[in-house]
Amino acid sequence: MTPLQRRFKYVIERLGDPFEVDNQQRIGVFAVLASAKASDLLTAAEQQGAAMPMYLAYVPFDDTTALSETVEWNGRSLAVAKAIDCSFQGATIVRILALT
Repeated sequence: MTPLQRRFKYVIERLGDPFEVDNQQRIGVFAVLASAKASDLLTAAEQQGAAMPMYLAYVPFDDTTALSETVEWNGRSLAVAKAIDCSFQGATIVRILALT
């Protein structure tokens, strides 16, 4: 684990909310996905079929949540529409999940 990965993971673990995928406890920082940003990440069909509001979850680099899995968070069931790995110098430092 690189120092930057460790820092991001620490912040997410400290500030994040717990969520579940397949009865496995995970942690992430959740935010509402604004419609202007949603058009950058999702197709028009994905946006139209999504429950509102849509969310983003910032999860540690080693989180294994994949497309089409269901995230259980705060009493909501959200489908993973997109998973984006954010990298720095060739190493994934954080993953962003677009949830609908």
